[in-house]
Amino acid sequence: ITGLPGADKQGFVAALAAARPCGASWALLDNDGGGSAQALARDGIATGIVSGCACCSGRITLQVGLVRLLRRACPGFLIIAADGAAEPDALEQTLRQPELARAVTVIRRICVAPPQWLAALPAAARERLQRQIAAADAVVAATAE
Repeated sequence: ITGLPGADKQGFVAALAAARPCGASWALLDNDGGGSAQALARDGIATGIVSGCACCSGRITLQVGLVRLLRRACPGFLIIAADGAAEPDALEQTLRQPELARAVTVIRRICVAPPQWLAALPAAARERLQRQIAAADAVVAATAE
């Protein structure tokens, strides 16, 4: 799940988790500040938190955190909430590495993006959000309100 800071990815993740089938084994790797992980841990969902940009400086941290979470929880379904600065192509490359690709199959790429933001964002942030939207299989228009 991608989206710029303030896009309420945490709210979307919580809504997604609320729809989890009873008894389903889910895990969340939170690379977006830890708020989603704290909320979902109370709901019995295995969580891990990694810091740093998931697609560049924190790539190794992402890989290590992901492997640790998968080994500990053995989830049937994994959510990765990526930092708002994440570049979708680089994140995808990380997840497609042979070692990770054997354990993780990417089935959906979701971008959470309040629609009113595009016009108001500075150019660099707008371009990053447009790349995140273009790489997504689905876009969720959400606001914290």
